[in-house]
Amino acid sequence: MKTFSIKRIVITGGPGSGKTTLLEHLDNNTLMCFEEVSRSIIKKAQQNGISQPFLNDPLSFSTELMKERIKQFLHASRFKYHVYDRGIHDILAYMYYVKQDIPDDFVNYCNEMRYDQVFILPPWHEIYVNDNERYESFDFAVRIYEYIVTTYQRFNMSVIKVPLGSVADRVQFINDHL
Repeated sequence: MKTFSIKRIVITGGPGSGKTTLLEHLDNNTLMCFEEVSRSIIKKAQQNGISQPFLNDPLSFSTELMKERIKQFLHASRFKYHVYDRGIHDILAYMYYVKQDIPDDFVNYCNEMRYDQVFILPPWHEIYVNDNERYESFDFAVRIYEYIVTTYQRFNMSVIKVPLGSVADRVQFINDHL
């Protein structure tokens, strides 16, 4: 039996940049894709009467998110490529943005759990929409994009900018760079 190491790929960017749609169109026969977990955390909080859990308590929200993203990161499968809808480092980017103190263990996780490739989708006004879990404005998406880029670079990971284009073109771009 042939063995291989898992190659971890993160697809990131600000809200509404097309990450989830892109992941839905990647080849699931060769890749293990992990969905964005923040939506389920937000839905749960909203059911408990908290409309914007990150803004209400950034540290509690980020701690819950960190636990779930670490579970995803540590998941083992038969697939060579693990592709994540956002990564552990995104949590720090959001915390930097709101000037939240960052626990040392969060920084340690980011130092220990690194991605082999980081693809970032830039803000794209034409496809941006709000919904129940995405309450941020497009202006916020533009600002957080820079924090995300800076955060991954701070942890010495190069960031590959995915050009705007059709879903098929973006999928091809990712496949060409794997």
